[in-house]
Amino acid sequence: VLRQLEQPFAILDMVLSISASLGIATSPENAESLQRYADAAMYTAKQRGPGQIEWFNDNIRAQLNRRVKIEQQLHAAIQNLQTSCEFQVVYQAIVCAESGQLESLEALIRWDSPLLGTVSPGEFISIAEETGLIIPITTWVLHCICQQQARWQQDGLTIVPIAINIPMGQIDQPDLYQNIKAALELHQLEAKYLRLELLENAFAQPQVERSLQKFKELGLKIAIDDFGTGYSSLMYLHRLPVSTLKIPHAFTSALEQASIQTLVKSIIGIAKALGLKVVAEGVETTAQLEQLQNWGCDAIQGYLFAQPSNTEIAQQWLSKKILTLKHRINHDL
Repeated sequence: VLRQLEQPFAILDMVLSISASLGIATSPENAESLQRYADAAMYTAKQRGPGQIEWFNDNIRAQLNRRVKIEQQLHAAIQNLQTSCEFQVVYQAIVCAESGQLESLEALIRWDSPLLGTVSPGEFISIAEETGLIIPITTWVLHCICQQQARWQQDGLTIVPIAINIPMGQIDQPDLYQNIKAALELHQLEAKYLRLELLENAFAQPQVERSLQKFKELGLKIAIDDFGTGYSSLMYLHRLPVSTLKIPHAFTSALEQASIQTLVKSIIGIAKALGLKVVAEGVETTAQLEQLQNWGCDAIQGYLFAQPSNTEIAQQWLSKKILTLKHRINHDL
């Protein structure tokens, strides 16, 4: 089957080639189980690269069972959002690359399930996105951070913008705009204190431009997260109301490589030419910081200054305003 599918074929005036990933399973149970097992094997094959074959096995069965449990417990956690919330919002500082002054925060979600224990975002976020459960989770996080901003203001603190990650499939949903507007109005928070972060692939959707324009008119700033790892097109940088590019951790952690250095310097150069701000994620060493400073990176996010931390630690950052390398606040949850 793979050999046949790899053969080039013609459609109209084009000659095309495709690759396939095959998942194989046998099941003594029923047709539904058979399809589910083969599907799980196919996704495992895809993770290994194009043109791979994978048989359903005990390891895949364990992963599938884990996924089912996570999805079931996610449903239960969302039903209990207003009573016994299992989720927690933590914050990571984003600081000026030159001064160490706190510029903004990024809100991140953590989940401590009574049945499963601590579940990493890498596990449950993708499942939440695929099942649509990410929508109520995002709405809950949105109201949490707006409410927290209002409390800090009432306590006399000078607040900074907080960024929230928006799933790719949610950005063009009318409910998102209404939920953001309602949260800002409910907590009497100015839109400039909320920022939206979207993965690069979201900008490939033609309807996104209209949605982003509405958010801009509302007064929100928009950042492209993990820039350079997805659908890269300079045209949307020119056309869309984007204010910030975020260099991904994968690039920052490999700055010793000459090709990555060229790539990162190019991203910073493009951003500067377009009047955009650049934030480097995953900065963990002073060597990385110095390189990024020399290339003109505007802001830094990473363990070198601060780990994702709870509300109390974030409030200390707001009080101090400066997160120097010598006196940085680190709090590992």
